[in-house]
Amino acid sequence: MHFILSNYGEKYFGYVFACIYSIQKTDKNAKVSLLWQDMAEDKINILKNFYKDLNFIQTSFNFSDDEVLRMSSKNVIFDFAMKNLHLASDEPICLLDVDMVVLRNIESYFVDDFDVGVTDDPNRPTPLNAGLFLAKYSDATKLFFERWANDTMKIFDDPQKLTVSLARPYSGIEQMSLWELINYSFLQPNVVNEIKADNQTIKIKKFPCQELNHIYNGEIVENTSVIHYKGVWNDFLLKGIIPSPPNFSKYIIFGNIFTQALNELNTRLGTKYGQEFFNIRLHELFYKNEMVDQVLSKYGLRTIEITPQKGFLLNALLVFTPKSL
Repeated sequence: MHFILSNYGEKYFGYVFACIYSIQKTDKNAKVSLLWQDMAEDKINILKNFYKDLNFIQTSFNFSDDEVLRMSSKNVIFDFAMKNLHLASDEPICLLDVDMVVLRNIESYFVDDFDVGVTDDPNRPTPLNAGLFLAKYSDATKLFFERWANDTMKIFDDPQKLTVSLARPYSGIEQMSLWELINYSFLQPNVVNEIKADNQTIKIKKFPCQELNHIYNGEIVENTSVIHYKGVWNDFLLKGIIPSPPNFSKYIIFGNIFTQALNELNTRLGTKYGQEFFNIRLHELFYKNEMVDQVLSKYGLRTIEITPQKGFLLNALLVFTPKSL
């Protein structure tokens, strides 16, 4: 199993740190490749010293200062990864955004015969979400990500289509190009669908967002394996704003994973980094709220007390002990 993620700049540094930790806790044999650029040397060195088995690939893409272009260019990065990471034939791959955490081993999702797996929820105003892909490495998957990257860049060059892409049901340039590439409106659920690209057949399967790309407000469900902290979650996790009660479970789960990773890093490396170094701002109520133990117990997590150290805002270490599927 090979996880591929990318990070450009330092805004989401804490997300990267927690995402990798969650992957390694749920699948000790997983390979992880991080494509990165525009990060300070002390930041990337922390990751290299803590995650010694990771494959770090420094890139030099020119996304300028256009945040829309940068955010919509993950397909360019994934195309690069497919062509340059020396992947094995049929190797199971998960390509995901860094603002996600993995709660359970996801290898069982690769049982069916498909080339590329996408996540969706047809009941949402924006049903298709490009935050996570499953893939089995082959010529078909290489072609898929190449076509997706090229089709996305074409939208940037079409002002009328660019405007349409930012509205529903797409809500993103890369999501509009993905929608068109896979003929999303005609994809059937629970089966492997075949599409044609450059006269080659590519097998596409839809997986529920509820399980592999939980982007909702409110509670996660029993079979949720991956949570996506997109949009308003930047206010909660990067700015220190406390979420409303319906979102508190997801908040606690991220805090649980991040704080355990932080404590383990400081213990192993002999450092005293606080959450601010990682651009994370967990509210103090997170460490005091009586709901914490209840939520962690519900999802197979636990808390243990530790002695606070200088540089920590913490008065408890939240230990990530994920349930197996």
